[in-house]
Amino acid sequence: MDLTITKYCNIKPHKIWVNGHEVIDAGTNESLEKSLIQSYRLLGLNYLKFFKMDNLSKLAILATDCIVKETELYGAADKENTAVVFANASSSLATDSNYQQTINNPDNYFPSPSLFVYTLPNITIGEICIRHKIYGENVFLISRKFDADVLYFYVNELFERTDTQNCIAGWVECNMKTYEAYLFLVEKGIGENKFETNTINKLYKTK
Repeated sequence: MDLTITKYCNIKPHKIWVNGHEVIDAGTNESLEKSLIQSYRLLGLNYLKFFKMDNLSKLAILATDCIVKETELYGAADKENTAVVFANASSSLATDSNYQQTINNPDNYFPSPSLFVYTLPNITIGEICIRHKIYGENVFLISRKFDADVLYFYVNELFERTDTQNCIAGWVECNMKTYEAYLFLVEKGIGENKFETNTINKLYKTK
C-alpha cells in the first residue's frame, strides 16, 4: 500500500512550523501556558473550550489544527475512517502533579474535577476527535523517547488491517518545564514524503 505524509507540524517553545516553514513566533518571554494561548490567538482559532484544557491537550489542538486546516480532511463530512496515533514520554504527568496538589492536604482538600478529567493522556485524543468530529481508531502510546519505528508500525497496521483512510500521528510531549509537538497527516497515495521510518525521522528533525 502506498502511503504518504501530506502535511506536518513541528512545535517547540514559542514557535510553530508547518511543512518546514515558520508560521508562528509567539515570543520568548511568556510562560508555557501563556505561550500556548498566544499561539492560539496568532493562529486565529475560535474554539473557547481550548481555554479549559490542560496544556497537553492545548498543544495537541494547536498542532492538529495546523495540519488539517485547508485540507480535504478538514472539510470532509465523514470522519469515521480517520485514525489518531499519538505518543509521548511523560503521559499526563504534569496534570497529575497539579491534581495531586489539590488532595495532598487533608485540611485544605479541594479535588478539582476540571483537572482530574485530564489525568489520562487519551483524553487529549478525545479532545481532538470532538473538535474535528473524528470517529476512527485511536491510541496513545508511552515511550521513553521519540520512536519513529513504533509510530510507523502502529500507523501502517491501521491502514493494513482496518478501514483507515487517513491518520493523524506523532509526538506530543508536555511536561512541567517545556513542550514539543510533531504531528503529521498520513494519507493513501504517492507523494514527496513517502510514509516510512526514515521520512518520519527526517521531518521530526526539520526544526
